Amino acid sequence: MGGTFIWPDGGGGLAVYGTLAAPINAAFNFADYPSGAVINISTIPGAFSGTLPAAAGRRGVHYTVTDIVGNLAVAAFTIVRPAGVLFQGLNVDYIYGAAWGSLHFYCDGVDWNLL
Repeated sequence: MGGTFIWPDGGGGLAVYGTLAAPINAAFNFADYPSGAVINISTIPGAFSGTLPAAAGRRGVHYTVTDIVGNLAVAAFTIVRPAGVLFQGLNVDYIYGAAWGSLHFYCDGVDWNLL
């Protein structure tokens, strides 16, 4: 499903999932990935979503999604929030459509927020 990038100086690892040759392009659950994961996505062949886990007990958990093929302006990616949890202070799912963009968000233990 992914790999780990080790910084050239030997410091910490960065878990990266999805590659240019095989990006994540179907619905998934963020809970299937470790906190800090960079999830490379592509909305080719079409729009899809990622579902966030409940916020309780996940304070400090964070994720990054990155459009690695530049297609989000054509077919958006939706971040689905759990019932009763806000995303960026709003009671709605977050639709992201910035071609070549990245989105980093974290859990404060109650809700999910953008960085």
